[in-house]
Amino acid sequence: MSTEKKYTIQYAAVQGFYWVAFCSLLGFTAVFLLDRNYTNSEIGIIIALSNVLAVFLQPLFASMADKYEKITLKAIICAWSAIILFVCMGLVFMRGASLLVSAFITLALVGVLVIQPFVNTISVQLEERGIFINFGVCRACGSLCYAAASTVIGVLLKYYPVTLIPFSTAIFAIGLLGCVVILLGQQKEHKDSKRKIRERSDEKKAQSLGVFLLSHKKFSVFLIGVTFIFYYHVLSCNYLFQIIESVGGDSASMGVASSISAIVELPAMIFFIKLVKKVSCRVLLRISGVFFAVKSILFFLAGSVGMIYVAQLFQAGGYALFIPASVYYVSKLLDRADMVKGQSLVTTAITLGGVFASVVGGKMLDDYGAGMTLLVGAIVASIGVISMCISVEEV
Repeated sequence: MSTEKKYTIQYAAVQGFYWVAFCSLLGFTAVFLLDRNYTNSEIGIIIALSNVLAVFLQPLFASMADKYEKITLKAIICAWSAIILFVCMGLVFMRGASLLVSAFITLALVGVLVIQPFVNTISVQLEERGIFINFGVCRACGSLCYAAASTVIGVLLKYYPVTLIPFSTAIFAIGLLGCVVILLGQQKEHKDSKRKIRERSDEKKAQSLGVFLLSHKKFSVFLIGVTFIFYYHVLSCNYLFQIIESVGGDSASMGVASSISAIVELPAMIFFIKLVKKVSCRVLLRISGVFFAVKSILFFLAGSVGMIYVAQLFQAGGYALFIPASVYYVSKLLDRADMVKGQSLVTTAITLGGVFASVVGGKMLDDYGAGMTLLVGAIVASIGVISMCISVEEV
């Protein structure tokens, strides 16, 4: 087996374990907390707090990874995977609504959110070491695993208690930790890689966060657009169970809906490398924005579970196209010295959108129902699409 094929398989496994952990925890947080007698507003506050903490921690760890050789992607991902494992096992044995349950679920959510940009950046770092990784194919593996996990967990929750959610997340965290250790190898090799990257960057130092944002004004506007778009996206993901219930569905219907969105992501991610050679990244990001907007409108208009399923099909050109396109866009737009920071800021924008979606969405669901909540989501998504389309640059 060639070196590149071996690394591709290993990185696909990393993406797979990360996204099944993400699905198991974040995808079913509302189900878990509703069973523990939390209200939608309380669930929103917990998810929002997790997102706020992640917003601060993502760029912090990213800047540290850019500046210090001892702080590696491997160390960051493994440390947070261990934290997720510990707190999820604790949640298995906790009952009812309590401050401890809230603290543990918040810490687990923070961990899953914080490590996302670092999981994505692994592919860029491997390429810096001369190992080509087809990010789209590996990320598609993550989506396929997400689809399988969503369906299986959704069905199993009809027959087993919700402790299945933190228990399965803990198992997946172990798998993620193991795959990252195997993929990134010895710590010394990883440090040498970071040193070589700095040498090829002509000794250019990473900019501070404030200087970086001021010197990349269009990129800052792009991040604002991403925040608005992902207000809707996170809203539709975090509260999918409540949305499905409002049109007569259940946890199994939710699992199917999540699986549809994950499965239709595969073509765009698998063939992204070929696609970006024929269509500019700028155009692809704009196309993804249009798909986000159309999906948000269809969600608002949906009056049945079947219509939700139809709306989920538009994930194929929205989220599925945006993720690899954004990683490619940042890698081409920014200097190597600010690479991790740039990838982290995109994830931070996504996470910030989740903060507003969690707080506003939870409150609106309690006070006005799913219809008004989805209408506001569609409006915000459309504003975000316009902002992203006018700010994205040719690379």
